[in-house]
Amino acid sequence: MALTPTFCRSGDVCIDRGCWSRRDRDWDRSCRSRCPPRPFYRLNGRRLQDVCHEKLDYTPGVFQVHRHVRGKWVCRRCEKLIQAPVPPQVIDKGIPSAALLAYILVAKCADHQPLYRLEGIFERSGVALARSTLAQWVGACGVRLEPLALALKAALLAWDVLHADETSVPMLKPGLGRTHLAYLWRYGSTQFDPMAVVIYDFADGRSGKHAQAFLTMVGPVSDLR
Repeated sequence: MALTPTFCRSGDVCIDRGCWSRRDRDWDRSCRSRCPPRPFYRLNGRRLQDVCHEKLDYTPGVFQVHRHVRGKWVCRRCEKLIQAPVPPQVIDKGIPSAALLAYILVAKCADHQPLYRLEGIFERSGVALARSTLAQWVGACGVRLEPLALALKAALLAWDVLHADETSVPMLKPGLGRTHLAYLWRYGSTQFDPMAVVIYDFADGRSGKHAQAFLTMVGPVSDLR
């Protein structure tokens, strides 16, 4: 009589004659010694191989709220209050973290995402952030990055050769009721310089006086990348 394999209670595949009954093919007590419980399936008590496959997944932007708890103590003798200082923040008394501000700047400057599109993206994630608020955050980051812009400009002007080019951008001028052409000047280093630097300066024209003013300017620049 031909015997066919069957599953025993341990979850293993057994073809041993003693592991099952010919009459009703129920589990036999002798299987306990031959086939102890296993956390995975085995064929004839011998594991063959593992089949592995990988899938690329993506997790959209997830907002998290970080709660910082600062303890406050009072002296029993002089009743002086002592509290841990607030950690340094990019925006004082603001709700955005440094990671959120970095994402907004990269999305706006590197990925060319306008603030109104970022507003819609954040709203789909369940967070309502007005574009006016985002604009204030971008401006505050520009103030914080001003020392870095000045340092990059000083390094750029120290070299003998630099590249300059202008790109037209529409600008709304109050009183006209329409836009007119303004220009975003780009000043960059060459491939032979030890450091790659690109600085943008906003101007309302493309004449040479704007480039001359940038080369002699000691104040802050408009933008950097």
